[in-house]
Amino acid sequence: MSEQLKKIFEKGGTIKISLNMNKRLLNIVDEMSKIFEINRSEAIFVMLKMGIKEQVAIAENVWKKWLKDKKYDWKTISKKLVELGNFKKKWDIEHIVD
Repeated sequence: MSEQLKKIFEKGGTIKISLNMNKRLLNIVDEMSKIFEINRSEAIFVMLKMGIKEQVAIAENVWKKWLKDKKYDWKTISKKLVELGNFKKKWDIEHIVD
């Protein structure tokens, strides 16, 4: 396992969960696990952390564009951007994969 991936996994305390996943996605996870020499749980853990950061960035960019578009309710979008900003600060999303 790479040192960076190992640090990411070890940094966050873990709790065992149950997860339903389609077979294709599970095969992708398993193949990536082999490539990175980590187990399935570690691979899913790292992918979730990276996905959270990416999803927050995408939402923020889209909502900022919507603010400029007169078709959307700017009050609702502004409120969502504030909520997202608070979420990012609370969970330190900028450094979630550090």
